[in-house]
Amino acid sequence: MRVAYKNAFAFLLVIVAYVTSGKAALMLALPPGYAAAIFPPAGIALAATFIIGNSALPSIFLGSFLLNVWVAYSASHTITAISLIVALVIAVASLLQAALGGWLLRRAIGYPAAFDRTRDVFKFLFLTPLVCVMSASVSVAGLWALGILDVDSLAENWLSWWTGDSLGIMVLLPIAMVLFGEPRPLWKRRLWTVAVPMGLVFALFVLLFLRANQWEQDDSLREFRQISEQSLSQIQIKLDEQDAVLAGMRGLFVHDPHSYVSRQEFQRFAQNILTRFPMIQAFEWAPRIDSYRRPGFEAAERKAIRGFEIRDRAANGHMVRAAERSLYFPVTYVEPLEGNQPALGFDLASTPQRLETLEKSFVKGVVSASAPIILVQAENQSGILIMQSVQLTGHEIGVVLTVLKVRDFIDRILPPASGLLHVRLIDDDARSTIYDNFASLPPKIPFEREFEFGGRHYRLQTMPTAAYLKRHRGWQSWAVLAMGTFGVGLLGALLLLGTGYTARVEAQVQHRTRELKESEFRLKELFKNLNSGVAVFQVSPEDNDFIITDLNYAAERIDKVSRKDMIGKSVVDVFPGIREFGLFDVLKRVWKSGAAEHHPVSFYLDGRIAGWRENYVYKLPNGEIIAIYDDVTQAKQLEEQMRRMAHYDTLTGLPNRALFTDRLQQSLAIARRNKSQLAVMFIDLDHFKPVNDTLGHDVGDLLLKEVAVRMLRCVREVDTISRIGGDEFIVLLSGMGKEQDVMMVAEKILYSLDQPFELAGHEIHISSSIGIALYPAHGDEDKSLLKNADIAMYFAKQSGRNNAKLFQPEMLKGDR
Repeated sequence: MRVAYKNAFAFLLVIVAYVTSGKAALMLALPPGYAAAIFPPAGIALAATFIIGNSALPSIFLGSFLLNVWVAYSASHTITAISLIVALVIAVASLLQAALGGWLLRRAIGYPAAFDRTRDVFKFLFLTPLVCVMSASVSVAGLWALGILDVDSLAENWLSWWTGDSLGIMVLLPIAMVLFGEPRPLWKRRLWTVAVPMGLVFALFVLLFLRANQWEQDDSLREFRQISEQSLSQIQIKLDEQDAVLAGMRGLFVHDPHSYVSRQEFQRFAQNILTRFPMIQAFEWAPRIDSYRRPGFEAAERKAIRGFEIRDRAANGHMVRAAERSLYFPVTYVEPLEGNQPALGFDLASTPQRLETLEKSFVKGVVSASAPIILVQAENQSGILIMQSVQLTGHEIGVVLTVLKVRDFIDRILPPASGLLHVRLIDDDARSTIYDNFASLPPKIPFEREFEFGGRHYRLQTMPTAAYLKRHRGWQSWAVLAMGTFGVGLLGALLLLGTGYTARVEAQVQHRTRELKESEFRLKELFKNLNSGVAVFQVSPEDNDFIITDLNYAAERIDKVSRKDMIGKSVVDVFPGIREFGLFDVLKRVWKSGAAEHHPVSFYLDGRIAGWRENYVYKLPNGEIIAIYDDVTQAKQLEEQMRRMAHYDTLTGLPNRALFTDRLQQSLAIARRNKSQLAVMFIDLDHFKPVNDTLGHDVGDLLLKEVAVRMLRCVREVDTISRIGGDEFIVLLSGMGKEQDVMMVAEKILYSLDQPFELAGHEIHISSSIGIALYPAHGDEDKSLLKNADIAMYFAKQSGRNNAKLFQPEMLKGDR
C-alpha cells in the first residue's frame, strides 16, 4: 500500500512540476514562437526517467499534453481539434526524448549516479544536446506539417527549441537529483553547495533577461506605438469629418425655405461626399412624420419608390409594415441605393437604440452616435449610426445620418497597418466590442487609448502582429538568458565535480578512519576479551624490575587481581613467586634481545595463588614487554583425570586391566632381574548375581565399591588390586612368592568378603573364590600367570566356593 501511494505521489509530482514549470518558462518565450530560451520541463522529464525509470513516461506524456492544451486555451480561450493534435505531437516528442535520454544516461553513467567524476559529468554534458535533437526535430516537423510553422521559420524554431531543452536539462537535472536522486546522502549534502548556488545564479540571469527583454520590447514597440497613434488619429479624423459632412447635409435641407430637397438633389450631394469617404456605408434622410400624415407621405413616396411604406423589423428579422404610433422617422433617401434598399422606409424610432440617438440629437442639436446595432442592410456585422437633427424655426423636420459598417470603416482607414497591428475598438458606454481582429487575448494590452465621438466614449486597443514581431525581433535578451543558463549549467558541472571530489575524499577518509577505529576497537576488544591473560610491562628506571602498565580481563581472572589496583605496580611485588617460576628471567632476556620466548608449562606458587602456567613473551615496537599466558591448571587436572580414566576403574577407583597388565609386566621384569618371586590372584565373587538381580544395579555398585575397600585393607601398598570386569578382580602381590605367605593373604580376603555387608538398608552375604598362580613356578609371562590363576579360581568354585586354590599343573587336564 505504501509503495502504491509513493508511486501515485511521484506520478502527480512529475505532472504538476512539468506543467507549472513549462507555463512559467513559456512566459519567457520570445513571440512569436513555441520555444523558450530555457525549457525546465525537459530537465524534469529526463530526471524523472533517469531516477524513476520508464514508469515515469506516462506522467511525462500527460504533463506535456496538459501543458500545451493549457497554452492553446490561454491564447484563444477555446480548445480546437488542431490545438489537441499539436499538444499530442509535442507530448509524443517529449516522451520519446525523455525515454531516449534516460536510457542513454543510465547506460553511460549508471544509476545511482554520484556525478563526482570528470568522465561522468562530461558524458552528461555531451549527451544532453544529442538527446534534445529528438524533441526539437519531432515537434517542429509536426508543427510544420500541421501548418502552424512556415518553412522560413523552421530553422529558427528548431534552434530555439533545441537550445531551450538542452539548457533546461543542464540546469534542472542536477537540481532534481539534489531533491530526489541517489545516493541520497551525497545529493542531500549538495542542496547548499550545488542547488542553491545554481538557483541563485539562474534567478539572477532571469532578472537580467527580464530587464533586457523589457528594454528590447520598448525599443521594438517604438514603431508599433507610432503606428497605433497614427491609426487612432486616422479613426478620430474620419469620425470627426462626419460632423462637417452631416453639417453640410443639414444645410442642404435648412437652406430650402420649404425644407424640401428632392431625391435627385440628395443623391447629387451624397455622391460628391462618397467619393471622399468610400468607407461610409450610406447617407440617409429620415423626415419626421406624424401619424396623421403617414397615408399621404407613403402615397407620395410610392410615386418614386414602388411599394414604399413605413416599416419595422419583426421579431423573426423580417421587415413588416410599421404599427400605428404617433410619430415616425422613416428612412426616405439613402445613398448609395444599391446594397441599402432594405433600409428604405425603415422607421428609426422603432428600436430603443436608434430612438435614444434620435432624441439625443434633437435635444442637444449636435451630432450623436448610436450604440453598436445590427444594420438593416447588413445583418452580418455591427454598425453605428451618426445622426444630425434638422430643425427649422424650432420645429423638428427630420435627421440626416451617416451609416457605418464598423469593420469596413476601420479596414479601409488602416490598410497600410493591417499587417502590423491587431486592432480592437470598444464602445465603453455600451460595454461592447464593435471591431476586433486580435488573434488571441494577450496578458497585457501594449497600446490602449480612449476618445469621445458623437457623445459616446470609445477605447482603441492595439497589439503587434506576428509579422511585426518577427520583423522587429531582438535576440539580445534571448542570448542573455541562453548564455546565462549555459553558464549556470557549466557552474553546476563544476560544483558537482568539486563537491563530488570533496565527498569522495571525505568518504575515503571516513572509511579509513572507520577501518582504523574498527581495527583499534577490535584490538582493544581482543585484548580485553582474549581468553588468555595479557599483561603489559615497562622496564623500571633502574632496569631491575618491570612495572605493570595494563592487564586484560582474563589476567584479572587468572591472577585474581583488579586491573586498577595493579597499574603502576612492580611485577615482583604483585607476583613474588615470579623469580622462582622463571618468568622474570625470561622478561629480562626478551627486553634485552627483542626476541620472543616461550616459557613452557610450569607450576607457579606464591602465598596467594597457585597453578600451572604457560607464557609467551614479546617485545613491542614501543619498548614495552607483553606477556600472554594461560592458566593450564584445569587442563593439567583434566589430563590427570583422563589419564586416570584410562587406567582406573571408574566405579571402584581400582586400576583397570590395562594398568594392571602394565604393573604386572614391570613387576615381572624386576623379578627376573632380582630373581625374586611374585603371585597373581584371580578372584570371583560368589552369589553376586542374585544380589544384583534382586536388589538392583545401584546396590550392586555399592557392593562392588565396598568389596574394593575391604580387599585393599588386606594387601600391602605395593600390591595392586584391579577390577577387570563385572565381579572379577585380580591381585598382584609383588615380591611375595612363598606359598604360605600368599595363602595367608588369600585367607584374609576370603574372611573379609565373607562378612555381612550393610548396604542401603540391606544385609548382604557373599563370598569369593580365589585362584593363585606363582612366578616363576606357574609361569614366567603375564598371560600364562593370569591364565593359570583363572584356572585355579575355577577349581576353587568347583570345590564349593569361599576357598582359595593354588594352581597345580594337573588342573590343565581338568574339564572346565
